[in-house]
Amino acid sequence: MADEKANIQTIYEAAGGSEGLLRLAAAWHARVLADEVVSHAFSHGYHPQHTERLAAYWVEALGGPADYSRQYGDETSVVRMHSGNGPHEEMDRLAIACFDQALEDVGIALDDPLGHALHDYFAWATTTTMARYHRSPEDVPDGMDLPKWSWDGLVTAETVALRQAYAAINRNDIEGFAQILDPQIERIEPEGFPSSGTYHGIDAVKEHVAKGRSTWAEGACEPTHFVAAGDKFVVSLHVLVRLNGHTDLIDARIADVFTFRNGKAVLFRTFADESEALEYAGVDIK
Repeated sequence: MADEKANIQTIYEAAGGSEGLLRLAAAWHARVLADEVVSHAFSHGYHPQHTERLAAYWVEALGGPADYSRQYGDETSVVRMHSGNGPHEEMDRLAIACFDQALEDVGIALDDPLGHALHDYFAWATTTTMARYHRSPEDVPDGMDLPKWSWDGLVTAETVALRQAYAAINRNDIEGFAQILDPQIERIEPEGFPSSGTYHGIDAVKEHVAKGRSTWAEGACEPTHFVAAGDKFVVSLHVLVRLNGHTDLIDARIADVFTFRNGKAVLFRTFADESEALEYAGVDIK
């Protein structure tokens, strides 16, 4: 499980620390320079320590020392270097393919949990933060912090709060779960679920969640991964629950999507399929 890996070591540590990520950065740089499309991004030259700087960036993002921020600059400076070039979806796709090849080059299998986590991080960074400001570097806000990534995905105040919220549900602490909810929260549970319907306001949503939780005899609903898409956060869930009066366990994979505003969830939707949740959140799943 991702939680177990995260309790033992960070992705940074699992990847071999600074030396391991430097090898990966060098392998990726070699791959992109050999690609006729992606190499165009480097056609006007690049810093002589590009590989070392890239590795330091990954080190900080993946749980290692914050040397990049101390020595080279903040996230704003990095994003500005990658902005003002217009849309470049094909180049992004090929850059991710080069990264996957680089993983194999340094002995990290894509179907390994470490390879999966590294791929997800690189694909997310390439298609979101580094591709958001097509028009001009001047559009990039000042003072951006370097994003952090864990076995569960992007680490933000919202994902930390969501993990705490699901822990509260698992211990039957409905008030604890409600800490993330806006007073005007809207809850949508789809057809086919036990309490399908739309619920408005924090009291109605608390009653709805409490009713569902009261049917559990034992088990848990554990987040396995988070995906951030603007103000929406997709939570992939592993449900392993035995209901009252039943002997068999329900073993299912579903997804919740929370829309946040001013630090609180204003919309809470459940999907039977993770791909539907990602599509609703506007995440490209091709």
